[in-house]
This record gives sequence, structure tokens and C-alpha cells, in this order.
Amino acid sequence: MSAKLLITGLANTGKTSLLKTLKNCLVFARDGKPFSLELPHVNVPDFTNVNELLDLVSEKLDTYKEKMGSYPDTVVFDSVSRIFTDIETSR
Repeated sequence: MSAKLLITGLANTGKTSLLKTLKNCLVFARDGKPFSLELPHVNVPDFTNVNELLDLVSEKLDTYKEKMGSYPDTVVFDSVSRIFTDIETSR
């Protein structure tokens, strides 16, 4: 079974803290702050187009599979609104 959730809220209200209980996940962090949880994660650097971002995601998912033996059950983008803003301003 699969579920997709979008969690939204004001800054510093604990959205990222909700991830603490996740198992077998990979987090792509792009909210501008250091990722503080003990979870597998990628700090997403600046990118100039969406294809760069997609290449990074694909590469890191493959790396996760090589290390862990399977793809993650859950992929998290923190923060998707920041990624959307980056894509919009890179046009």
C-alpha cells in the first residue's frame, strides 16, 4: 500500500521532527537548514534546472539501494516548497 502526504505549516513548528519514527527512508533536505535527524539524508545543493535535481535524486536512490540492499520504502522531500521556488526562479 502506498500513501502520499504533504505536511505544511509555519517555519519551526516541528514538521521535520515528524520524520523521527520513519524506518527505511531517504530524506532529500532542501530547506536551508542542516538536517538534524539520524536518518539517511541528502543535503540538496543549489541546482540550475530540474534535470539536475532529478539526476541527483536518481543517483542517491541507487546509492541507497547499493548500501541497504533495496530502495527505501519512503522518500521525503524537505522542503518541497523550497524546491518549487528554486525551480521557478531558475527559469
